[in-house]
Amino acid sequence: MTAEQVLQLHSEGFNRALIQQDYGALEGIYSEIYMLVRPDGSVLNKQQVLKDLREQGLKFHSIELEDAVVRVVGPVAILTAATKTVSSRNGKESQAHLRLVAVYGQEGGAIRLVHFRTTMIVAKEAARKLQKRDSIQQKNRTSGGVFRDLTPAWNAMMNASAVVLAGPRIELRTERESLLQVL
Repeated sequence: MTAEQVLQLHSEGFNRALIQQDYGALEGIYSEIYMLVRPDGSVLNKQQVLKDLREQGLKFHSIELEDAVVRVVGPVAILTAATKTVSSRNGKESQAHLRLVAVYGQEGGAIRLVHFRTTMIVAKEAARKLQKRDSIQQKNRTSGGVFRDLTPAWNAMMNASAVVLAGPRIELRTERESLLQVL
């Protein structure tokens, strides 16, 4: 098994069979021990995937593979790539940008798809916001060793050493402000 063979099987065999709804070809590509792990964490075996494709109205319209890298280790090949798909379920169209890991294995004289895992690729702006949030959360975890929510009201409450009811308002005071009030 070579990297070129795996890439060809994935692109011209697997992806083509999905788009053309060639269930017979998919049955031959999927290993009997095939496992699909979807972005939401759900797990399907070979028969469940084929049933979903045949009976649940899932149709792939296009699949674009990007940045594909295949590593071959003995009788196993691992394909990692980005993919952009357009699909529909019961007529409702959706688009996805995914990172995939496909594990192919040599079974007898054939190369079979054993495991397929996808993860959503978040748009750059959303990824930047998530990265910033994660950085702030990490700083909060390491300062004082206690995780604090990021909302300003929560942070103010967590930093206050005194909570004072002042009529209809709640005043939050730091330890220094409380001491000054007492003096």
